[in-house]
Amino acid sequence: MPSKTALRTREKGTGTVYKEKNRFYLKIIINGKTKTTMLRSEAGPPCTTRKEADRAANGMRKVLFADTLEETAHFVQEAKRLKRQSGMLLSKGWEAYLRQTTRPDSGDATLKDP
Repeated sequence: MPSKTALRTREKGTGTVYKEKNRFYLKIIINGKTKTTMLRSEAGPPCTTRKEADRAANGMRKVLFADTLEETAHFVQEAKRLKRQSGMLLSKGWEAYLRQTTRPDSGDATLKDP
């Protein structure tokens, strides 16, 4: 039977997940240099639970285990494309601003047609 810590450890080379204040971070050592990244959930806000953090860190495994620079570039391009699809178009920004009920008090000059 494996030990309890063996069930919770990550694969070698996939970094360390740690908590600082109320946020989780992933620390990776690549070519002797340490890189720290704040872990974010799929929706975008920072991870605040260990379960979310582990899920976000496991999502980065493909990039960490890429063999070639081309594979890494492909994964980064794929991630950027997904990020772009989830965002709002700039042309819809003004309409979204006007729909906000919690927007700051705006003067007449601001609210007139752009």
